[in-house]
Amino acid sequence: NMQGKFQVYCAEYCGTAHSGMLADLYVLDEQLQVVPIGAFGELHIGGRLAEGYHGRTELTAERFISHPFKRNEKLYKTGDLVRRLPNGDIVYLNRIDHQVKIRGHRIELGEIESVISEVSGVHKNVVVVRKDSNGFQQLVAYLVMEAGQEMNVTALQMHLAMQLPAYMLP
Repeated sequence: NMQGKFQVYCAEYCGTAHSGMLADLYVLDEQLQVVPIGAFGELHIGGRLAEGYHGRTELTAERFISHPFKRNEKLYKTGDLVRRLPNGDIVYLNRIDHQVKIRGHRIELGEIESVISEVSGVHKNVVVVRKDSNGFQQLVAYLVMEAGQEMNVTALQMHLAMQLPAYMLP
């Protein structure tokens, strides 16, 4: 989901950059260097940005980074793997991280997994997105308990509800 003064194409193209936009789009490698036309990289957005995630300083520091080309400015690391075509179009390929979007909310699956791992007796867990019988996406958590431990589903649900917003509950 990209915002600004440019068109968003949800099929193959994630958008087309045009001069005069309110945002600058960069396709960068892990060293924050511009990749050649046609090469894969992470989409970064500069220009008029939000100041960060409300109440989430660690995620803000991870995603809103110092601009490598403009002093005293920030870039937003989108987590989107893209490539720029010779005509300037940007092709969306996939997510680099484990972020998903469900019902308009961007969700870091690792954040949910981290909260689940705090529960006593949980050895390993993974959270995935699955479609329910009506075709709607939902979060599903799979857990492996430590030897001799049993899962108390009610206690797990209560713990998660105290730590996470409702839209992040598996």
